[in-house]
Amino acid sequence: MRYESWWMEGREKNMITLVYRLDGNPHEITIKDTKYFVKEIYSCEKHHKNAIITCWDLFVGGKVDIFGKPTELKLCDLKTAEWNKFYGSFLNEMKNTFIEELRKYERKALESKLIRACEAIKER
Repeated sequence: MRYESWWMEGREKNMITLVYRLDGNPHEITIKDTKYFVKEIYSCEKHHKNAIITCWDLFVGGKVDIFGKPTELKLCDLKTAEWNKFYGSFLNEMKNTFIEELRKYERKALESKLIRACEAIKER
């Protein structure tokens, strides 16, 4: 999975590239054409502060800790976008199937947080 971010210094655009490896090898972070390899990447989100990130936590707009600096992921490549879309729709179908099965056996109404659709997964 490949994500990009950047920051501006004057008129110069400085790129950060994050390559999250699904095979267990160290992840790659490239800052200003210098590569670094890290074993773990941490979250900067309020509800997961300093938690180790998995592939399910990465998305455009998500915030990760890059060497102590909160960095928002601003762009992903096409392969990553397709991977996210495929697994997002697959997991959404599984969730809907589980909710339908729960309704068969549950006497009370299900909580609204269980049945609402995620904003990022809704089709446009």
